[in-house]
Amino acid sequence: MGTSLCVLLVDDSKFFLELGKSFLRNTPAAILTAPSAEEALAMARGHRPSLVFMAMDMRGRRQQGH
Repeated sequence: MGTSLCVLLVDDSKFFLELGKSFLRNTPAAILTAPSAEEALAMARGHRPSLVFMAMDMRGRRQQGH
């Protein structure tokens, strides 16, 4: 019975997305990346990640209610 672990990294900086992937490279997790909150929401709906790491200071459209 295998558990599928999926991590979603969200940042508008390509550098930090690559840095995060390098930290997780030797783990059994599938690693997804998104450069915006909008893309992250779409990925999260489709892939249901176990864990999300998201930058708090990204540029772009503000999410309603935040």
